[in-house]
Parts: sequence; structure tokens; C-alpha cells
Amino acid sequence: MKYLFHLSFLIYLPLPILAIRKHPHPPSGSLGPREAEVRSARCTELEPSLIQNFERRFALDKQVHAGHLRRTAGTNSSQSSGNPLKRQAPQPPIKVHFHIISADDTPQNGNVPDQQIQDQLREINSGFARTGVTFTLGVVDRTVNPDWFSNGGPDTDQQTAMKTTLRRGGVADLNIYTVNFAGTWAGLLGYSTFPQGYDDNPSDDGIVILYSSLPGGSLASYNQGKTAVHETGHWVGLYHTFQGSCFEPGDYVVDTPPELAPSQGCMEGRATCPVPDMLEGFADPIHNYMDYSPDSCMSEFTPGQAERARLQLRFYRNVIF
Repeated sequence: MKYLFHLSFLIYLPLPILAIRKHPHPPSGSLGPREAEVRSARCTELEPSLIQNFERRFALDKQVHAGHLRRTAGTNSSQSSGNPLKRQAPQPPIKVHFHIISADDTPQNGNVPDQQIQDQLREINSGFARTGVTFTLGVVDRTVNPDWFSNGGPDTDQQTAMKTTLRRGGVADLNIYTVNFAGTWAGLLGYSTFPQGYDDNPSDDGIVILYSSLPGGSLASYNQGKTAVHETGHWVGLYHTFQGSCFEPGDYVVDTPPELAPSQGCMEGRATCPVPDMLEGFADPIHNYMDYSPDSCMSEFTPGQAERARLQLRFYRNVIF
């Protein structure tokens, strides 16, 4: 479990420089699913008030659906023990539509080859293999638009036009846009919407990633396709492992160890939350896909994350795995 402890345990810790700058007080009004200020980071971060709204709704939905979930679990258990009860048909894989944005027709300027797209889909399926969630290739389209390519950062006019023009499918379809983040957004690897944000703005739904982060791309240390796995984790409802720092409820998953700040490099044994780390022998989850480690260090989702992802998909994307 995660622990809540007194601030006095924190004030003497040397804090690393964070890539995310949180507002001390969330701005008033309705927030989009990706409100954040970013200098240089693997991805953006949600405002705390929006997370609280998401989690209140999620808790209520779990209560509303509790009876059905118990019956489903009972049916599956009976089925596995030989009871001929009829099970629901297997869920087909989630369709993944790739929108390749480029400055021109060359791979160096964003027009990534088909093989990298296939390798990226394979990496997403590999990352989610133990969650039971699967993905299949949908449509691949290519657009030469230097403005979208360079300026498709969060909440920009360019990304709105890009998504409005290109997005395919419905709530259960994953749309991936590959761009090059420049200017204000230089250094960003990707960003994503969350399941509960779909109803408010369906055309915005999807993930946007740096084109050079695909497998075989040119971005050293981040070119194995793990950025897309990370952002897809958000798309199925997962937060960063360092969400909430060392304090309850953290990332709202009980089996991810608490973490004070995003990982830097691949520091085995890194432990940034003194009390739970000392009492339980925890170390930071640097190998978790929802941290900020380099691609070579990322390799896992926890069972709790898998359960949360399946519930989020069931409640908000009408997908049952």
C-alpha cells in the first residue's frame, strides 16, 4: 500500500528538477484533458482538480456496476471450471489508426516508413501483453503539412485542426498522430487524452507522439516505441507513477510503489519516498511504462494497472477485455 506521511520527512530531500510545472492553484473554469505547462518531458500532466473529478466519477461508476462485475467474475469462474454457461464473445482488438504528419515526403522530416508503423504496433501489443488488452492496425494515412508537423502541441490551433480533419472511428478507436514538437513544445515526447474526456470533445481523443520516438527512430534513448506505450497507458486511464508524489492516493493504483518525482535515467534501487521505502522495502517503479525512464528501462505494467485499464475501457470506451 501507499503511505501518507508528514511533510517534515520531505523538506530535507534534494529535489531533482522537474519537467512539469504545476499551477499552485488550478485555474477556474472547465479544463481540457491535457492542461499543463511543459518545458521538456516525456509527456504532459493533468491538473489535480481534473483528476479529482475523474476519480469521483470512476468511484461512483464502480459502485453502480459492482453487481454486474461480480456476476461477470462468477460467470467466468464457472466457465473455467467446466460450467457450460454462455460467455460473452471475445473482444476484438482495439483498432489503431496512424496519422503520419510530415514536413515533406522524406523520412527525415516525418514521413516514417510502414515498417516503423508495424514495429510500433508490435511494441504497443508487447507492452500491454499482460493486461489482456490487444490492438490491431486500422487505417494509415499520410499528410504533408509543415505547420501541423512542427506546431501540433497540446491545445494549439494546429493540433485541433489536425485532429478534427483526420480522426477516425469512435470512442473505442485509438488514433495516433506522429509529429515533431518544436518551439514552445520542443523536448516533449508525447501527450494523450483520457477516457473520461471523450464525451466532452470526441474529435480531440487520441495520442500525439514525436515521430522520432517510433522504433528505429533517430531520438537516442527514446526510440524503441515506449513513448506510444506510455501515452496509450493514459488513453486507457492510467496516471504517472509519480502522480501525487509520496502521498495517498498517488496514482490510484495500490500496487505501484510511491514515487516522489519522475525517474531520471535508469537508477536501480532509486527510493524517493523515505517512510514507505524504509518500512516496506519499496523502490521507485523505474521500469513501469508510466514513469519517465528511457525506453530501455521500461518493461512493465502492474496487475493493478491492468485491472484499472480494463475497467476504464469498460466504463468509458465500451470495450470489454
